[in-house]
Amino acid sequence: ITPYARYVAPVIEEVLKALYIVWLLSRNKVGFVVDAAIYGFALGTGFAFLENLYYVNLRPDAHIWIWVVRGFGTAVMHGAATAIVAMVARTLHNRATSFRPHLMLPGLAVAIVLHSLYNHLLLQPLLATAVIAMVFPWLASAVFQQSERDTKSWLGTGFDMDQELL
Repeated sequence: ITPYARYVAPVIEEVLKALYIVWLLSRNKVGFVVDAAIYGFALGTGFAFLENLYYVNLRPDAHIWIWVVRGFGTAVMHGAATAIVAMVARTLHNRATSFRPHLMLPGLAVAIVLHSLYNHLLLQPLLATAVIAMVFPWLASAVFQQSERDTKSWLGTGFDMDQELL
Protein backbone atom coordinates (compact mmCIF):
# COMPACT_ATOMS: atom_id res chain seq x y z
CA ILE A 1 0.00 0.00 0.00
CA THR A 2 1.40 3.38 -1.00
CA PRO A 3 1.53 6.50 1.20
CA TYR A 4 -1.01 8.02 -1.21
CA ALA A 5 -3.52 5.28 -0.38
CA ARG A 6 -2.83 5.63 3.34
CA TYR A 7 -2.91 9.41 3.73
CA VAL A 8 -4.10 11.27 0.63
CA ALA A 9 -6.88 9.09 -0.81
CA PRO A 10 -8.83 8.95 2.48
CA VAL A 11 -8.92 12.76 2.65
CA ILE A 12 -9.98 13.19 -0.97
CA GLU A 13 -12.59 10.41 -0.91
CA GLU A 14 -14.14 11.41 2.42
CA VAL A 15 -14.33 15.07 1.42
CA LEU A 16 -15.98 14.13 -1.89
CA LYS A 17 -18.59 12.01 -0.12
CA ALA A 18 -19.11 14.69 2.55
CA LEU A 19 -19.93 17.29 -0.11
CA TYR A 20 -23.19 15.51 -0.85
CA ILE A 21 -23.98 15.36 2.87
CA VAL A 22 -23.30 19.12 3.01
CA TRP A 23 -25.77 19.61 0.18
CA LEU A 24 -28.42 17.48 1.91
CA LEU A 25 -28.02 19.26 5.24
CA SER A 26 -27.86 22.74 3.76
CA ARG A 27 -31.12 22.09 1.92
CA ASN A 28 -32.83 20.62 5.02
CA LYS A 29 -33.24 17.24 3.32
CA VAL A 30 -32.20 15.29 6.42
CA GLY A 31 -34.74 15.31 9.24
CA PHE A 32 -33.37 12.97 11.88
CA VAL A 33 -30.08 11.31 12.74
CA VAL A 34 -31.53 8.00 11.53
CA ASP A 35 -32.15 9.60 8.13
CA ALA A 36 -28.57 10.88 8.11
CA ALA A 37 -27.26 7.37 8.81
CA ILE A 38 -29.32 5.92 5.96
CA TYR A 39 -28.25 8.60 3.48
CA GLY A 40 -24.63 8.34 4.57
CA PHE A 41 -24.45 4.57 4.42
CA ALA A 42 -26.17 4.48 1.02
CA LEU A 43 -23.85 7.14 -0.36
CA GLY A 44 -20.77 5.37 0.99
CA THR A 45 -21.72 1.97 -0.38
CA GLY A 46 -22.54 3.52 -3.75
CA PHE A 47 -19.13 5.14 -3.78
CA ALA A 48 -17.52 1.78 -2.92
CA PHE A 49 -19.41 0.13 -5.80
CA LEU A 50 -18.02 2.67 -8.27
CA GLU A 51 -14.55 2.38 -6.78
CA ASN A 52 -14.67 -1.41 -7.12
CA LEU A 53 -15.78 -1.16 -10.74
CA TYR A 54 -12.69 0.92 -11.38
CA TYR A 55 -10.38 -1.56 -9.64
CA VAL A 56 -11.90 -4.63 -11.31
CA ASN A 57 -10.98 -3.07 -14.64
CA LEU A 58 -7.38 -2.71 -13.44
CA ARG A 59 -7.14 -6.36 -12.35
CA PRO A 60 -9.65 -8.43 -14.33
CA ASP A 61 -7.57 -11.57 -13.74
CA ALA A 62 -7.99 -11.50 -9.92
CA HIS A 63 -9.84 -14.38 -8.25
CA ILE A 64 -13.54 -13.86 -7.50
CA TRP A 65 -12.97 -14.14 -3.73
CA ILE A 66 -10.64 -11.15 -3.83
CA TRP A 67 -13.50 -9.11 -5.24
CA VAL A 68 -16.00 -10.50 -2.74
CA VAL A 69 -13.77 -9.60 0.22
CA ARG A 70 -12.64 -6.30 -1.28
CA GLY A 71 -16.15 -5.37 -2.38
CA PHE A 72 -17.80 -6.14 0.93
CA GLY A 73 -14.94 -4.65 2.94
CA THR A 74 -14.84 -1.34 1.11
CA ALA A 75 -18.63 -1.12 1.02
CA VAL A 76 -18.83 -1.51 4.79
CA MET A 77 -15.90 0.87 5.39
CA HIS A 78 -17.14 3.59 3.02
CA GLY A 79 -20.73 3.18 4.17
CA ALA A 80 -19.81 3.39 7.85
CA ALA A 81 -17.42 6.33 7.35
CA THR A 82 -19.96 8.39 5.43
CA ALA A 83 -22.75 7.48 7.84
CA ILE A 84 -20.56 8.72 10.70
CA VAL A 85 -19.99 12.03 8.90
CA ALA A 86 -23.72 12.42 8.33
CA MET A 87 -24.83 11.34 11.84
CA VAL A 88 -22.34 13.57 13.63
CA ALA A 89 -23.18 16.52 11.38
CA ARG A 90 -26.95 16.04 11.82
CA THR A 91 -26.52 15.74 15.59
CA LEU A 92 -24.47 18.93 15.76
CA HIS A 93 -26.85 20.75 13.42
CA ASN A 94 -29.79 19.79 15.65
CA ARG A 95 -28.35 22.28 18.15
CA ALA A 96 -27.71 25.02 15.58
CA THR A 97 -30.23 27.55 14.31
CA SER A 98 -29.06 27.26 10.69
CA PHE A 99 -26.65 25.30 8.54
CA ARG A 100 -23.03 25.73 9.64
CA PRO A 101 -20.42 24.13 7.34
CA HIS A 102 -17.82 23.90 10.10
CA LEU A 103 -20.07 21.44 11.96
CA MET A 104 -19.15 18.90 9.29
CA LEU A 105 -15.51 18.82 10.43
CA PRO A 106 -15.68 16.56 13.53
CA GLY A 107 -17.43 13.70 11.71
CA LEU A 108 -15.25 14.22 8.65
CA ALA A 109 -12.10 13.97 10.78
CA VAL A 110 -13.29 10.69 12.30
CA ALA A 111 -14.14 9.30 8.86
CA ILE A 112 -10.73 10.26 7.44
CA VAL A 113 -8.90 8.63 10.35
CA LEU A 114 -10.98 5.44 10.11
CA HIS A 115 -10.49 5.28 6.34
CA SER A 116 -6.75 5.83 6.70
CA LEU A 117 -6.50 3.12 9.37
CA TYR A 118 -8.41 0.74 7.10
CA ASN A 119 -5.99 1.50 4.25
CA HIS A 120 -2.97 0.85 6.47
CA LEU A 121 -3.96 -2.83 6.46
CA LEU A 122 -3.20 -3.18 10.16
CA LEU A 123 -5.55 -6.17 10.10
CA GLN A 124 -6.23 -8.68 7.37
CA PRO A 125 -8.95 -7.26 5.06
CA LEU A 126 -11.53 -9.84 6.16
CA LEU A 127 -10.81 -9.17 9.83
CA ALA A 128 -10.86 -5.39 9.30
CA THR A 129 -14.26 -5.71 7.64
CA ALA A 130 -15.53 -7.84 10.52
CA VAL A 131 -14.34 -5.27 13.06
CA ILE A 132 -16.09 -2.44 11.22
CA ALA A 133 -19.23 -4.57 10.81
CA MET A 134 -19.28 -5.16 14.58
CA VAL A 135 -18.29 -1.68 15.81
CA PHE A 136 -20.39 0.45 13.45
CA PRO A 137 -23.77 -0.98 14.53
CA TRP A 138 -22.84 -0.36 18.18
CA LEU A 139 -21.85 3.23 17.40
CA ALA A 140 -24.95 3.80 15.29
CA SER A 141 -27.14 2.38 18.05
CA ALA A 142 -25.63 4.75 20.60
CA VAL A 143 -26.22 7.72 18.28
CA PHE A 144 -29.79 6.58 17.55
CA GLN A 145 -30.56 6.26 21.26
CA GLN A 146 -29.33 9.81 21.87
CA SER A 147 -31.36 11.01 18.90
CA GLU A 148 -34.44 9.26 20.28
CA ARG A 149 -33.94 10.97 23.66
CA ASP A 150 -33.59 14.33 21.92
CA THR A 151 -36.72 13.70 19.85
CA LYS A 152 -38.72 12.69 22.93
CA SER A 153 -37.52 15.81 24.71
CA TRP A 154 -38.56 17.95 21.74
CA LEU A 155 -41.96 16.25 21.56
CA GLY A 156 -42.44 16.78 25.29
CA THR A 157 -41.51 20.46 25.35
CA GLY A 158 -40.54 21.92 21.99
CA PHE A 159 -43.49 20.53 20.05
CA ASP A 160 -45.93 21.64 22.75
CA MET A 161 -44.51 25.18 22.60
CA ASP A 162 -44.65 25.18 18.80
CA GLN A 163 -48.25 24.00 18.93
CA GLU A 164 -49.18 26.74 21.39
CA LEU A 165 -47.56 29.38 19.19
CA LEU A 166 -49.52 28.14 16.19
